Amino acid sequence: MKNELQQHKKSDSIKWIVVFVLIGILAFSMIGLMVKTSIDLSKPDLSAGIKDELPSTEEPSECEHQFEYGVCTECGVHIADIMPMATKTVSTDEKCVINYWTADYELIKSETVDGGSNFKGITGYNFYYLLTPNIVKVSSYADASEGDILINGKFNPVLPYYGSITSNAARLSSLYPVYIKATVDGNSVDALNIYGYPWIYGRYNGKYVGLDDTNQNYIYTVNNMDANALMYLNAGDNLEMYLKEGDEFEFLSYNFYSTKFVRDRLMYSVFSSTEARVICDIDVINVVVINYSGEVA
Repeated sequence: MKNELQQHKKSDSIKWIVVFVLIGILAFSMIGLMVKTSIDLSKPDLSAGIKDELPSTEEPSECEHQFEYGVCTECGVHIADIMPMATKTVSTDEKCVINYWTADYELIKSETVDGGSNFKGITGYNFYYLLTPNIVKVSSYADASEGDILINGKFNPVLPYYGSITSNAARLSSLYPVYIKATVDGNSVDALNIYGYPWIYGRYNGKYVGLDDTNQNYIYTVNNMDANALMYLNAGDNLEMYLKEGDEFEFLSYNFYSTKFVRDRLMYSVFSSTEARVICDIDVINVVVINYSGEVA
């Protein structure tokens, strides 16, 4: 009887041990589940921002520029900073691109012609403004020859077009500065010949200068400092500009009876396609069609 009682107690002890072990396992399982749920809830949704962080495959739309006073009202770019300009004179085996613009810098059309060909323009429109940079800068006179054209800071030769140039032909490159040897006080000096009798206001190496009203042979500086005879009007009423290598002159105002002036950081030079044969002798020609009223590109 005693042995049976002991065996029964032993059996009960084992049962309780098993129960407690099971309870412990269940408790640990519940704790682990709670911890895992808590961690999952606290995790940030990393995938939520992946789509936003990936670079867009869509290309940004190109601005359809609308210019007012030379500045795009949409993106703020200045027409003088994006308009392609001439870089050299061209020969008959090279091409010349002509861009036609409205007065508000809307592109009418572009065409490509052979170097040395006649400028024909747009049918029904005879008067144009050639657009050139309003900054004149000389990199070097080392390779310059008399009559060379200054384009984009470098001197370019006047290229012959055999059989195509007549006495009444005009070159668009002639509206750029032309290298000459001028005589000042008996000395020969490097100079640039600028077409037209000017009223000038601008910046010479950062200093504001203007044409002297009382003595039109010389240039004065706004702060009354000596301009060192920067410019001189020769007997032909053309402007001779004496720039040293590295010098820069920025035209801010330049008027020759409304045929040559500065607007929107560009030099405007008027010419007619009917007065004479006009030769396309630079690689890029930008012209404003005066009083254009047709469609644009």
